Amino acid sequence: MTNDVAPPSRYKAWVSHLQDSTAGQWSVTNYHDDTKGHSILIFNSTDTEGTLLSTVGLMDVNISAIADKELRTEILLDHRGRAQHDANVLATIAFYVLKNKWRPSPGVVFEEMVTFYLPETTLPHVLFIPPYQWTDSRMTKATVGEFLIHPLLAVPISESERRIVSSYGYERLQTVWEDSQTDVLDWNRDGRIEA
Repeated sequence: MTNDVAPPSRYKAWVSHLQDSTAGQWSVTNYHDDTKGHSILIFNSTDTEGTLLSTVGLMDVNISAIADKELRTEILLDHRGRAQHDANVLATIAFYVLKNKWRPSPGVVFEEMVTFYLPETTLPHVLFIPPYQWTDSRMTKATVGEFLIHPLLAVPISESERRIVSSYGYERLQTVWEDSQTDVLDWNRDGRIEA
């Protein structure tokens, strides 16, 4: 791991869990915000199919909106091939959770996250969904140290897809994706669809 200080054992446990769940060459890098006041570790695993990234340490934030309830997550990004600035996109998402107290959950959209780094993209926003790429439950939830983590996958989406989620809900967009056999891990897809 590349880091300024030794990471807690729960972070190491999450990285081990990610290693066991991926087949690629991996690394962990520390990303800082512009003021250097906040940082987040990003796990990166790359193979011939593409790249999987994950935050490491977002688990320290309780994102539950219910008092006296605890909800922990780590955010994943996954895509076919290579995507420029993908780790920066993921770090930006994490900083909005850490600094601005935004709460990711299934069906929630963080707007303009991709645009910060790829202004010409057709997929400027990210939608959080449960990870679906594994046939077993290893990424549905994971016990890491004292935390039960519910990972989320951040999928870049277009403005038309965002409007579907806003007007009809995430389930409707899922149906549209299934009907059109959309590969949501393709960051170069057009994204223009109708509800």
